[in-house]
Amino acid sequence: MWRTTGNVAGLTGGTCYQWSTIASALAGNQIIDIRVEAGSSGGQYRDFLGWVDDLVVEGGDIAQHVDFEIPAPGVGVSTDFERFGPGSPDGQFGWQISGPYDVEIVDPTTFGATGMGSRALRISSADVSGSFGDHVFSSEAHYDAGESTAEGGAGGIKGPLQDSFAAEFTLTSAVPGAEQVDQFVTVSPDRGDGARMSWVTVEDRADGLAVLFNDFVSDQAPPACDTGEAFVQTELQSGLDRSTAHTIRIEIDTVDGVGNDVVRVLIDGALVHTGTSWEDYFRQCEGVPTRTVDSLLFRVGGSPDTPALDGAGFLIDDVSVVSDQHHRCRTRPRPPRRGRSASADRTHGPRRQRECDR
Repeated sequence: MWRTTGNVAGLTGGTCYQWSTIASALAGNQIIDIRVEAGSSGGQYRDFLGWVDDLVVEGGDIAQHVDFEIPAPGVGVSTDFERFGPGSPDGQFGWQISGPYDVEIVDPTTFGATGMGSRALRISSADVSGSFGDHVFSSEAHYDAGESTAEGGAGGIKGPLQDSFAAEFTLTSAVPGAEQVDQFVTVSPDRGDGARMSWVTVEDRADGLAVLFNDFVSDQAPPACDTGEAFVQTELQSGLDRSTAHTIRIEIDTVDGVGNDVVRVLIDGALVHTGTSWEDYFRQCEGVPTRTVDSLLFRVGGSPDTPALDGAGFLIDDVSVVSDQHHRCRTRPRPPRRGRSASADRTHGPRRQRECDR
């Protein structure tokens, strides 16, 4: 017998049920978190994994007490990597990567980084590609965010659908004392398959780190989908100290209609840009509905490879994602765990097309 401690999916808290009764009640429901207050080598609770993002076994001898927790919108999902094992992040706490890229969980102190604890994600552009779905994806927010007509990923929409999404991460150089030529990473709110809804790139330059942003301008008729003219790139900040961990935050308010989503980018707590999402790229260039978002894509796209960067690149930590309603989503998912420490240079056309391949 299994006991629920909260009312969920028609089950009464504190009541014992046969496993088959619980499984039947859960069918078709989105259960976010299950805590098993006893250890077990049995496989019964594996059936829950179709409905959960997290399963925590809290100790004991037999598994008989199951506590269902459904976080409210606005409750964020955060990763500081401290419980990750070294090596590939794939399959660890909801993170995914399937491509052959130079990405691993490392001890950041071995690179001279401070304030990042004992684990961080290292990523370099030593190996790049033009693909999207096999790069690094963060763990997902509890709910999808998007317009009411947006299309979810392969698993459908995790509801109830929210209309705002916020994500942030900290980043520093793995080589704080020198420029890493051609080192970059592009970070995009995504739904876990490469259907990007925005675009923020961090580059390593001679004078430090630079942050760039790309809007999709939907009022161009017809949109220049092939040439890149429909995209506008803005350099948000440059000359950032590569030896300091910088916090980048992306906020998206989705609004039903054309060309009216709002995207805000903050660097180290300061608002540096307000722009638009890529909502109309999908409508106008691919002829499909706009997309939902629930996670971050960390991508090193384009060409060519830069083998000299292997084992170096950027260190990323304190990644958080949250979906909510407009009036609440701007609240940070959680306070920073550790201390951290815009210009209008716009470019268009072929340069934008090449750089957006990242």
